[in-house]
Amino acid sequence: MEITRELIAENINDPKVLEDLYQSNKKAFSEIIKTMYRQEPDLIIEYWYMRLFYKPSNKKNNTQKYLFTAFLIIVAWLPLRLLLVDFSDRNIFLLKAIPIVFSLTLSLFFLFNSIKIKNIVLSIVPHVIMYIYLILLPDNNDSQSLLLLRKRVKR
Repeated sequence: MEITRELIAENINDPKVLEDLYQSNKKAFSEIIKTMYRQEPDLIIEYWYMRLFYKPSNKKNNTQKYLFTAFLIIVAWLPLRLLLVDFSDRNIFLLKAIPIVFSLTLSLFFLFNSIKIKNIVLSIVPHVIMYIYLILLPDNNDSQSLLLLRKRVKR
């Protein structure tokens, strides 16, 4: 069945038929709706036009997201940088903090669009609990990965 302007105009008040027409040939339906909207924009044609050609304007949101991402990158980078500047046994907590900081910054990044206090608290609390758990774990100074890290830092 070929989609024509007359067919759409006949069935303008029948959403099921309009949806079937749209599903059968999306491109032709979109073009006809676009021309009908330019010529005589009534409520139903305007609805279909907005449904097919809507483009959100969120340029401000992108800028905020980039700034927030830059802040999170700096926060995630700090413990690693502090660890590399002064690696000693007293800074072993920084080594334990790195995975927690990275996972916290990732979870905050993915929560950016839904900034609600409840979501932020539900994201931060498990990280704090994990960090406390890692701090309470005994230090294993004979660990091969720690020895390798000490060799790299001393170079």
